[in-house]
Amino acid sequence: MKRLLSFLTVLLLLIPTAVDASGTRVNSIDINCQIDQNGTATFVEKWDMDVSEGTEGYKIFNGMSDQPLKLIGVTDDRGKTYTNIGSWDSDISKEYKTNKCGLIRDGGHYELCFGLGDYGRRSYTMTYHIDHFVNQYEDQQGINYAFISDMSLNVGDVTIRVSGITPYSKDNAKIWAFGYSGSVNFDDGSVVLQTHSLNSNKMQLLMGLESNSYTSPNKRHASEKFEDVVKDAKEGSSYSKGMSKEAKIMLFIFITFVIVMVISIIVAVIVFSDSGVVFENGRTIKGKEVTPFREIPCDKDIFLFYYLAKKLDIIGDDESRENLISGFILKWVRDGVVTIREKESGAIVKKKNYDMYLDVDVKFENKQESALYKMFILASKDGVLQTKAFQKWCGKHYKKIDSWFTKVDNIIEDSMNKNGYAKTATVYKRVLFWNIPRDRIVWTNKAYDQCLYVWGFNNFLKDEDNMKEKAAIEVKLWDEYLIFAAVLGIADRVEKQLKVAIPRYEEMTTYNSFPIYYYTHTFAHNSMSAATAAASAGQGGSSSFSGGGGGFSGGGGGGVR
Repeated sequence: MKRLLSFLTVLLLLIPTAVDASGTRVNSIDINCQIDQNGTATFVEKWDMDVSEGTEGYKIFNGMSDQPLKLIGVTDDRGKTYTNIGSWDSDISKEYKTNKCGLIRDGGHYELCFGLGDYGRRSYTMTYHIDHFVNQYEDQQGINYAFISDMSLNVGDVTIRVSGITPYSKDNAKIWAFGYSGSVNFDDGSVVLQTHSLNSNKMQLLMGLESNSYTSPNKRHASEKFEDVVKDAKEGSSYSKGMSKEAKIMLFIFITFVIVMVISIIVAVIVFSDSGVVFENGRTIKGKEVTPFREIPCDKDIFLFYYLAKKLDIIGDDESRENLISGFILKWVRDGVVTIREKESGAIVKKKNYDMYLDVDVKFENKQESALYKMFILASKDGVLQTKAFQKWCGKHYKKIDSWFTKVDNIIEDSMNKNGYAKTATVYKRVLFWNIPRDRIVWTNKAYDQCLYVWGFNNFLKDEDNMKEKAAIEVKLWDEYLIFAAVLGIADRVEKQLKVAIPRYEEMTTYNSFPIYYYTHTFAHNSMSAATAAASAGQGGSSSFSGGGGGFSGGGGGGVR
């Protein structure tokens, strides 16, 4: 429901509104807020503006009696550092204000001011401190602050990034945002608020922190429970369970819109869906019925093998990534570019761990394999990759992981088109009483044959009735088989068969030092899980256009005058 209301809000905001006829506006605002151990926040706030009137820019802060503000300075787009004159007088001349900045203070009310100087497209960057920015509540610490409110000018894009002494995530914080149409999310250890049009009264962040790690918080709210603050803020917002009168009106408008569009959407989904593999001439594969095939398919191309197995649903999307990583580790161990060594840790209770020793000078012919290996190198220290180091690296660099897998798929798809595995053809979808034609990618007979080999190889590895045939295969070839078995996610299952078919396999194989299949699978699973968790950590989602309650500091307006 929250996403629905946010969508409706954006829809209503598309209705033309009155604009500032003067031509003076704020094109964008970028705010970086860094909170130190004491709970003091350092702000770097940049306004990109079109200026055609006024003598000074100003920003108002209210409710700051327990949170002293100190102006560090102002710079502009021309590299000029403004002179901080301390106490500011708005009545002095434009000429005197040029290249100067200062504060107006009245108790807990502050106005940060700076001279506008020349008109035109300008940008101004304000740097300031706010002491005791983090609040102490009865049960925990938190933040309740309006970064912007009641601006006198139209404002375009706004991005606010809040960072602390330790990375913020859904595991150690809870976040809500009020007063605007946009988003609030965890992003790479920070909390980020964003909107593309600030046609609202404020951008307020309410944030609960699990630990009391800040040493000098604001104690004004120490007798309040944080859960009561959240309840008050949610009242009348899209976070609340009930619906306001305005929300019901918006829902009625939306339902009317959906009724008009629903038939078109259904038809479009049916006709243009590209789910599943389509072979030319309407051919199909019943995978489990395919004759077992003992040769490694795809000319031993791990990437193509992985892609076809994934598209044929032999392996699921959730496990395909960790399977591919596990397969490459086995390949690197077999080729001698990676060595895995066991070590013990713990003074009293001994615990086994494993370190990877990487050949930092190795070269690969395949660029994507090189890119993957480079990520291992970056996560290591002097070429030694400890057990959980790559897991932590993936959590911090999940975008690089996603980008790598996306590029693998894109390269394989391009290669299939160039090498006759896929082509564009006209297919027909039956919708009600009509066969509707459309052009889409279909896999050719060449791809069909290769898919049969992939299915057949999978069936060969799984089949427990062919032990005599498996016993006749050389150990060296089995080491290669197991790389592809790992990509299919069945290396451990194949290993159990090998212990029966070839009792001395563990003595003869390259992988004879420890339970490598369990290690590589666990290593890859934990690393990809860390990347997936980090990618979905932004559980904040949409902001609420209304709500926010009282008790927040900051805000109070701004613009030019």
